[in-house]
Amino acid sequence: MQHPPLPRSLDPLPGEALDGFLLRLAYRLELSPARIAAIGGITCAGSLLQLSFASLLHLTDEERARFARAVRLLPAEIARLCLSSLGERYAPVSATASRAAANVHGRYSWVFAGATRYCPECLAGDGSRIQNDLGGAWQKAWRLPVVFACTSHGRFLEHLCPGCQRPAHGESGGSNAYALPQLHRAGLHPAQCRYPDRTSVFRDPTARRLCGVSLASAEPPAILPEAGSLQLQDRISDLLNPGLPGVTTSVGLPCSAREYFADLCFLTLLIRRSWPRVKDVRAIGESAEKAMIDDQERIQQLRTDRLSGHRPGRPNLSLPPLDSQVCAALLTTASQLLDSTHPKGLTRQLIHLLEDPRNGDRAQWARNYMNASPGCSAGLSRTLFPALQGYGGKRNLPRKRLIRRTRYEPEHVAQYLQDDWYGRHFAGMTGISPRHLRRAAAIWLCQLAGGGSAAAAARFLDIGADSACNSLHCAQLWARESADPRQLDAALHDLADDLDAAPRLIDYRRRREALRGWCLPSETWQLLCAELPLPDSHARPDLGDRKRQTASILAWVRVTQGDPLLAPHPIRDQQPDEVQKSWRNSTIKVHARFKAGGASAHEIDLRQVLHRYADAIAKAIDHGGVPAHGQV
Repeated sequence: MQHPPLPRSLDPLPGEALDGFLLRLAYRLELSPARIAAIGGITCAGSLLQLSFASLLHLTDEERARFARAVRLLPAEIARLCLSSLGERYAPVSATASRAAANVHGRYSWVFAGATRYCPECLAGDGSRIQNDLGGAWQKAWRLPVVFACTSHGRFLEHLCPGCQRPAHGESGGSNAYALPQLHRAGLHPAQCRYPDRTSVFRDPTARRLCGVSLASAEPPAILPEAGSLQLQDRISDLLNPGLPGVTTSVGLPCSAREYFADLCFLTLLIRRSWPRVKDVRAIGESAEKAMIDDQERIQQLRTDRLSGHRPGRPNLSLPPLDSQVCAALLTTASQLLDSTHPKGLTRQLIHLLEDPRNGDRAQWARNYMNASPGCSAGLSRTLFPALQGYGGKRNLPRKRLIRRTRYEPEHVAQYLQDDWYGRHFAGMTGISPRHLRRAAAIWLCQLAGGGSAAAAARFLDIGADSACNSLHCAQLWARESADPRQLDAALHDLADDLDAAPRLIDYRRRREALRGWCLPSETWQLLCAELPLPDSHARPDLGDRKRQTASILAWVRVTQGDPLLAPHPIRDQQPDEVQKSWRNSTIKVHARFKAGGASAHEIDLRQVLHRYADAIAKAIDHGGVPAHGQV
């Protein structure tokens, strides 16, 4: 049944929430808010006396059109009353989130569903005639945990009724939150508490006496926000304002408002779970420390009540505290961490917080991070990833989704690491075979950029399963038993940072594909040999197929930066088994002499000629060319 439009309506106030608009309009028309919602067609299915919190989050196009017709407004004006109008900047209230948020205390927990904060002075109105009669606006932003202070009046937001000491607009929690208590009751001023009086004993809930205390008449605040908290609130308000750019920085890198709020939420939860460890890494103001201590005492009391059977369930630390002073302390501390311009220092601080036994397994934090909607900023991602999971550690990180977003891709990872990469980041590590270290680091770098399993990364790099498994095991065992278990992880992420900052990245996978099964053509080999200087003695070096195979491997290693043991050797494959073994040993000895600096003059001359040729091949492949393959 479609109702006719209401005889009169109201213009929404700036920033007003849908529930506040219902209260003001109902009071003006001397109707109940439930009646207004029913005429507008936005009450809960099967109930004309309840308004779902999901409706405050978002209304569909059809619902907006129906409600707009009923209250004589435009659908765009109704859309601005919903929390989803802030969703572009604040992801937990986005339209896609809200429609899936029947359980708003689950995945989308960073929005107050069962209650709201408020500023008494804002509710008292601005002195205009309409606000003197109906009060000021109940702001949408008061439902967001990141809004903890009113910067216009320089005070913390309240959350309890000064009369009955229950949360404002609190009705129900759990998986089915409602927008307003006593929605069917008419005649209440929009700023009055709608809770039933605790002394009321009427069996009929519709006849119970209400608290009715004006929330606009709260006492002056005993504690005022510190300057840093107000500055943070100003910054948050600017990021929520759709008329402003909505960009900021996090851990020294630019980020969007959505990413910054995701960062704040993640670190706030970590700080609260690990209190008081944050005091070891960050100075905490006296008032902020007192607020967090009070919060921890309340949490402990809830745990005690649960163990004694007085209160079911357990305190959910994933939900932000309704108390604005506690939230301000947590958010201000988190923002100070995000203002750091030293990612490595912040990584060490986050590791210290994660080491608190109450935080459980870091793999769970990694899953929480990956499931964050939307993802955190690139700055926090770069900083947080080494703290959450080290590749050389004991824990296995779930890799269905990426944590760190890298500029480089898996194809830009050299199979055996470039020599300068290895020399800059890993050469000082002793007690482990360089071959195992180089293979493991290449596999982990590939995983870091592309996700997936270590086995998949090894296949992408053309490293055999047995070789990869052996090298990974040796590297992880060495890392755990070394004096500094995080040394390997730190080097790995430093190299990833270098790759992200590199002006030019090389597609090593293309090079390996171009040289798959390759060896030097005989004609090319003869031309290269002609470039070699004549020997001083009468004894001429052997320049037959065995030397051509070794030279092919040297050139392949130069072009692909690959593992010499994994280089193609088609000439050797055609020889008898005993000859193959002899040739393999010969090639290994040549490499060993180069590494030890004991190569002969002939070998040094040959390497210089091969390097010039290999560099020309690499340039041709990078520009789309294909080198000639030698005849076996």
